[in-house]
Amino acid sequence: ILGGEETGEDLGYGPARLVEPAMVQDVAKALAMLSAAQIMKRYDGEKMEALEIYPGGFEDDEDWKEDIERDFERLQQFYTAAAKNGEGVVSWIS
Repeated sequence: ILGGEETGEDLGYGPARLVEPAMVQDVAKALAMLSAAQIMKRYDGEKMEALEIYPGGFEDDEDWKEDIERDFERLQQFYTAAAKNGEGVVSWIS
């Protein structure tokens, strides 16, 4: 998902990335092989806290689980639609 070629200036967490349509197809296929339930089986708030994963608060906040599940499904939908339309993606972290 964070693949592609860097382009432009560093926007705070690195430059934007251009993901070509062929890679968008690959990402969509990979995401389609997973479910939100499978992702949540891997969720380990205590381990994330121990590894100091940003932004923190994972072991105490049940809302994180809902957010991650919802956002994973949105990401799947986004890449599925982009792949279906033969589109590339510009991604960046802000």
